[in-house]
Amino acid sequence: ETDLDLSALASGDTVVVTEYIKVDGVNYRVYAQVTYSGAQTEPIIRFYAKLLITTGGRSNDYKITIKQTAGTLRSFPYSFLLELMGTI
Repeated sequence: ETDLDLSALASGDTVVVTEYIKVDGVNYRVYAQVTYSGAQTEPIIRFYAKLLITTGGRSNDYKITIKQTAGTLRSFPYSFLLELMGTI
């Protein structure tokens, strides 16, 4: 899972957060896209793990981008947790 912190957003700032999935093993397609503007009352966004059965569930088959489209340039802290599960 991934956590993205938007607490740096202020009045006049806008960001677009996009999730992509590589559905055919080659090309990414937009899975979800949300625009956030101004200060956020709940600034933490959590993206839960997606199991990608069609392409083998490789970690590079999923990505998240954040693009600031207005306002003062900000930094957005994030954390990424990769959990590998298998038999021992």
